[in-house]
Amino acid sequence: QQEQFGFRIVGMRIYDPKHADADAKGFRHFDKSYGRSLTTRESLLEALRLFFSAGIKPLDPAHTHTQTQHTTNTNGNGGHHGDVQEKVRTRAISNMLLELRPFRRFFDENKSLRFYASSLLIVYEGDVSKENTASIKMIDFGRVRRDPAGDHGCSIGLRTLKHMLTDVLEEEDERQRDAPVPHDEKD
Repeated sequence: QQEQFGFRIVGMRIYDPKHADADAKGFRHFDKSYGRSLTTRESLLEALRLFFSAGIKPLDPAHTHTQTQHTTNTNGNGGHHGDVQEKVRTRAISNMLLELRPFRRFFDENKSLRFYASSLLIVYEGDVSKENTASIKMIDFGRVRRDPAGDHGCSIGLRTLKHMLTDVLEEEDERQRDAPVPHDEKD
């Protein structure tokens, strides 16, 4: 998938303290074998949806099409948009898209360095009761080499990641728009 998409997921840690697979600190872990299993665009999108759903109470499948899910969190960081509960953290995704811009700009303009086996570390606050901070860091610089062609592969991967994050964000926005109006709000 790295050749096709320009990147691969080598691991994830998600804050999900109520999940049966969570460790003592409330995290679920996904290793390299999970990342290797993501061979299609849809499976990568699903992994991004999973990553950006941290801290959100799963929607009850029996109610997702018949009624609106309400949240009680009102601190602005509760993983919801209006009165309809989000399935993914749209604010975190929006922040990640902003954080990706300088990386994309650097690799689009880079004409001197090639990065082998470098990674992006993507972090955001998964606990919905805390401030929603987001950060992207480039890590693993042990194999950077001079190359007059730059690193076209990183540009492709960053562009693909941007498009996939945008797709996840747009899916959630569409889901929010299409959510049924609660009975007490209808005229």
